[in-house]
Amino acid sequence: LITFMLDTGCRRGEVAGLKWNNVDLSTGEVTICNNLQYTKEKGLYETSPKSGKSRTIFLTKPALAIMKEWKYEQTVIRFRNAIPISGYCFEGKDGQGMNPSCISAYFNKLGKVYNIPHFHPHALRHTMATISIANGADIVSVSKKLGHANTSITLNVYSHANEEAQRR
Repeated sequence: LITFMLDTGCRRGEVAGLKWNNVDLSTGEVTICNNLQYTKEKGLYETSPKSGKSRTIFLTKPALAIMKEWKYEQTVIRFRNAIPISGYCFEGKDGQGMNPSCISAYFNKLGKVYNIPHFHPHALRHTMATISIANGADIVSVSKKLGHANTSITLNVYSHANEEAQRR
């Protein structure tokens, strides 16, 4: 989950809503078209991504290898424990969709264990974008990967990384 988030810059709800039928493990192509949310009134429910549009992204080779390994491990765990297949890449304890707040809680716990202040899922989104821009990725590509409605959002948030890349 952490590798996927760092590699893609996806939001926590998008990661919670990711299904295996939207991940091509031969090409690394991933379609982000679901978003899981939770409210006390509705419980866990599925919506579209924040922008309202699906997007296609590609995993790097290391992230793709980890996703392949995870799918195998997940299948073994489900079979061993007689848990029906839900289709979600990352699941809650009940084998169904994962509440996005569980992702935040996990990051919070990791932050405390490893003394990383303010460690939260969105930090990986910022890290992916900053590193991508600093390594020469164009703003349009980064903006599309993040699912921003337009590139001006990406430029406003990551202008510091873009300025450093331009200097180099």
